[in-house]
Formats: sequence, structure tokens, C-alpha cells
Amino acid sequence: CIPSPLLALSTLLLGASLTESAMMPRKQSSSLAENPGQNPLCERNWIIAISTGRAGSTSLMGMLNDVPRISMYGENEGVLMFAHGQLASHGIDAVDGPYSHGRLNMPKYFKSLQEFIVNMMGHNDDNADVHYVGYKQLANRVPSYDFLRQAFPCAKIILNYRHNLTAQAESYEELKWLPKHAGPNYVEEVRPWLRKLTDEAKEFAARDKNTFPIALEDFSVDKFNDMLRFLGISGCSYHTVAWNNKNGFQQDSRDIGVSLTAHTSRFDRVKHVGECVFS
Repeated sequence: CIPSPLLALSTLLLGASLTESAMMPRKQSSSLAENPGQNPLCERNWIIAISTGRAGSTSLMGMLNDVPRISMYGENEGVLMFAHGQLASHGIDAVDGPYSHGRLNMPKYFKSLQEFIVNMMGHNDDNADVHYVGYKQLANRVPSYDFLRQAFPCAKIILNYRHNLTAQAESYEELKWLPKHAGPNYVEEVRPWLRKLTDEAKEFAARDKNTFPIALEDFSVDKFNDMLRFLGISGCSYHTVAWNNKNGFQQDSRDIGVSLTAHTSRFDRVKHVGECVFS
């Protein structure tokens, strides 16, 4: 459940997004969607992976990057949280005084936010071979899923979490995350917070058709191939699942899936049956 200030802001933003005039879209490259009459916020094909943390999101990012024409990047320092906080503090309407600004055009605001994220990741938008561009982020650095959806209305969102919250909390403790809870009751104190993050992710996935939920305990070749179909990709499939960061943040490429003999990609996890086809 979104706290009332966020809900009020989300309602205001939704109204602004619908009423403000949209900007003229720039010339599209092959990495942009092909529909010229679409929302300018949907020009790029985005994948955004949101994780509750210590749930396999680095492995997920690696699995996505193994697919030709997908360009995934890692976490940023909460750009969406900053953008949301700016709006919550100073509003959309024009104001005077030390924080003086004109009325915001919300489609342009969100479009600029998309462009900033692309540029801060160093994505080469001139690469005509890229179909999907995206990044991963921790769930606690996303102000709300409704705000995320307003900023990226056509993105494919992948929600990553864990069933075993005790093990997840223990992994947090091992890395000294959330240090204010340090002590003998760390797991008992952090587990309810993780439950809230997980429940919010599941609730959003249940009502958003462009969202794919995947728990760490469900990582398998079949599950990742279901993800490919969710992304509209055919003609190729995974044959192995790799596990990164199993012990802290060191690389660990041991397989946790079934390996099949096949022609494989540069990271040896994607089996090509012809070419990967993007719909």
C-alpha cells in the first residue's frame, strides 16, 4: 500500500501526464519502437529489473545480457527516488521564491529522466543492433511502482525477490546492509521489512501485465525461457543458468541449471536455434 503523500502525488502526476502536450519525438533508431504514433515515453524498448536485494539480480542481469540485442546495465544511486523527491518537495505547478520554477511538462520531465538514465549508463544509442536497453535497481530505491510505471509506461519490468526471507535477511547481515539493525536481533528486525518489499512487488506484478516476477528459488532454464517469451523473443533459448555473487560480490559462474550441448553465445548460456527474433 502506498503511503497517502505518495498516492496523492501519483494521482497528480497521472493527471499531468494525460493533460500536458507531448513533445515531438526525435528521429528513431533501430533501438526504438517502430510505431511513429506512440507515446514518446515508449520510443525505447526498456527492460527494468527491480530486486529486493540478495535475490540473484546480478545473475538475472547477466542472463539478460547474454541475449543478443539486449543491453542491460547495473544499479544507479536512486535516480527515480531523487526525481520523485524533487516533485514531492516542490510540486508541478509554478512557484516563486528560492525554489522558483515554471509549471512542469510531465511528459518532458519523464522523457528527460529516461535520457539521463541512458546517458549515465553510457549506452550507445547509435548501436542499431540493440533492441532492448535497461538497468537493474533495488526495490528500496524505487519510490513506488506507480511512479516507475508513469516514467516508463511501456517498459518490460522484471521483479526479482526471494521466497526464503530468513536466508535473505542473513545475506543482508553478512554484507552489513541496514547497519542500524546490527545486533543479535538483526534477522528478526529485517525480515518484516523484506516481507513488505516482497508483498509490494508481488501486488504490482499481479495487476501489471507487462511485469514478470521471478524468485531466486525458481531460477531454472524453463523459468528463464518463460522470461524470453515474456519479452517477445523467439528462435533461441537458454540451456544453462549461471549464479553470480553467490558468496558476497565475487564472481561465481557455477551452473545451477541443466547444460545442453548446443551452439552458444559469448557467455555460453544461450542456445541459438536459428536467430533470436524480437517481436
